[in-house]
Amino acid sequence: PSDRSGARFAGHVGNAHRTALSPHGYPVTGYNKIYAIHRPLQDGRVLRIERDWTPVPVDSKDREALTVLNAYYAKNNHVPAPTVPKEKPPWWSLLADEEGRIWVMRTVEAVFTPENERERKFGGLYGKPPNEWREPPTFDVISSRGLFLGRVVFPNMRTEIVVARGDQVWVIEEGKWGEHYVVRYRIKAG
Repeated sequence: PSDRSGARFAGHVGNAHRTALSPHGYPVTGYNKIYAIHRPLQDGRVLRIERDWTPVPVDSKDREALTVLNAYYAKNNHVPAPTVPKEKPPWWSLLADEEGRIWVMRTVEAVFTPENERERKFGGLYGKPPNEWREPPTFDVISSRGLFLGRVVFPNMRTEIVVARGDQVWVIEEGKWGEHYVVRYRIKAG
């Protein structure tokens, strides 16, 4: 499970294997402790896509919020609460679009984003602490051949990519009352 930004997985900032299935029939995988993504080629070889990255520290306010969330999830799942590391992994998740491009959701510095009405209401029902430190949805877009095409940052903190084709991306965005919108963006070179 993740929030709409996809940036937090059960309140935990940690390393994990991630996989996305391409519409072209192959998996794109990686272990997010390093910035290396693997994509199988038709001839049986595996393309390894690596990028330099600068570690993003977990600042004190973000750390405090994550520690409280981890304690909440640990209590409800009857497991020990994980420790929040000093640095975030280089990326959170992967998406393979209809063009074969790979969208890598980068970790970036979290910013204070008040919960919307739906989040407050839902959290209150279950005693869930607020999750008000979020990362702007930031993606590196990489061609199916491993070439870096650019970075895309969505303006709404609660954005989930549904489809990307050509220079257009369709997303689901959540409004301030928890309502959902289907929004189409056109990608332009910056």
